[in-house]
Order: sequence, then structure tokens, then C-alpha cells
Amino acid sequence: MLERLYDLLGDLSDRPFIRAYENGREPEKPFFTYELKFERTPEHFHYSAVNDEGNQTVKTHIDAVLELNYFGGNSLQALRDVCMRLSMQSCRERWLNDGVALIRIGRITHLAFLNEQREYEDRAMVELEIRYAASVQDIVGIIEQVEVTANIGRASEKNLIGVNENGEN
Repeated sequence: MLERLYDLLGDLSDRPFIRAYENGREPEKPFFTYELKFERTPEHFHYSAVNDEGNQTVKTHIDAVLELNYFGGNSLQALRDVCMRLSMQSCRERWLNDGVALIRIGRITHLAFLNEQREYEDRAMVELEIRYAASVQDIVGIIEQVEVTANIGRASEKNLIGVNENGEN
């Protein structure tokens, strides 16, 4: 999901987007950071039919918050521009086509901070509520074959009873 978000965010500005709280070199200002947080899995799941190999796909929707920060001059304007682009129908459709629904654009907050030189630097932040699908594969045992012996009165026919589950007896 993080790679998909990186690709989607890259189209919103000519300034670079980097993942927040990662090791590595910080680019020159101005730049954006993004962080996916507060993921919440709903209580509903969708189960596919079991295929011939005994696999079943389990899908759900994940609600999460995508936090964007802008470090650099005119931070409020820079984030306002990004939020306005996110509000455009063409952008929302692109995000939906990539499997991310933009639920809500939060309020932009100015968060100037004190740097190592004890000087204030311009920074702004906004939280986006998003929803996307996730899936996992589950191996479900399937019964491939059952043999039964029937006893009727004194006449009995001897048959083996066996269950072959995923290729094992």
C-alpha cells in the first residue's frame, strides 16, 4: 500500500514526497512527508468460493489515516494546493482506480517547529481519511473422496471407508 500511495501522491506536486520516520537523507526543503497510520480493520470480511486446490480468498476494507506534512516556506498554501487537487474529480477517480477511496480531507494545521539551530521553520499538516481493500489467502481443507460401506441385515459387503483431504488419507 505504501508504494501505491507514493505513486499517487507524486502526481499532486512537483515537490518530493518521502515516508515519514524513515532512515536516510532528508531532501532539501521544501518537501512533503507521508505516513499511513491508525489502520482499522472493520468487522466484516468477504469470503470467496474455495478453489480446486483448497484456497480461499478473504477480503476486507481497511480504514486508515494518511498524514501529510509539508516542510518549507508557504506551508499552508502548499498543502492547500494539494488538498484542492485531491478534491478534483479526476484525482479522486485516479485514486479509486488504484484501489484507494478518499473519504475525507481534514483541516490543515500550521505546525511551525524549532529546528536544531533554535529557529522556527514553517511546517503544515493535514490528515486524509482513506479506505482500501486488503486480501489474504487461506488454505481450507476440502474432502475430495469418501467411500462408505453399507450393512443391510446379515448380508454385508466389505468396503474401505476413507477420506482423502488435500491429497492425504
